[in-house]
Amino acid sequence: MDITETTLDSQQLLSFPPYALVRDTVRLPDGRAAQRTYMKHPGGVAVLALGDDGRISFVRQVRHPIGQETLELPAGKLESGDAGAKSVAARRELLEETGLSCDRIVELGSIHPSPAIVDEVITLFFATRLHSGHQDLDDDEFINAQWLSVAQVREKIRTGEITDAKTICAFAMAAIDGYI
Repeated sequence: MDITETTLDSQQLLSFPPYALVRDTVRLPDGRAAQRTYMKHPGGVAVLALGDDGRISFVRQVRHPIGQETLELPAGKLESGDAGAKSVAARRELLEETGLSCDRIVELGSIHPSPAIVDEVITLFFATRLHSGHQDLDDDEFINAQWLSVAQVREKIRTGEITDAKTICAFAMAAIDGYI
């Protein structure tokens, strides 16, 4: 069965750069029209940074929409000019949030964290040969950097302490690729 939807009209409802709320009118496979409302997002990056001692760099921060602290990999949204060089954005976010730089970074792949409501694509990276520096947080960021062993990460995913999708996906992809 053909399940293709064809966009008939697109309307921006709200704009708050770099995001926008959009409502599309689509033609369904059976010919009826329907509306699809979603958030436009510039995309993002996340970095699983593995230290020489086998521990992984994490950040703990408050995520206001869910009203709680999260434990997740260093990450951030793409800025203008990053799309062609996502590894540059990944290195920037790693340095800003943890104070770490790396000599080696490889792309693990990309994910759609919530494709029913946002068009965001997060590109995941694996970084090694790390060097310590200083955090350079945005004015409104309050982040505690910390290190976890691979066993600790597995346990925190298993128990539900780590629920962040990009973190779980990057960990799984790094394991599948044999990096951890």
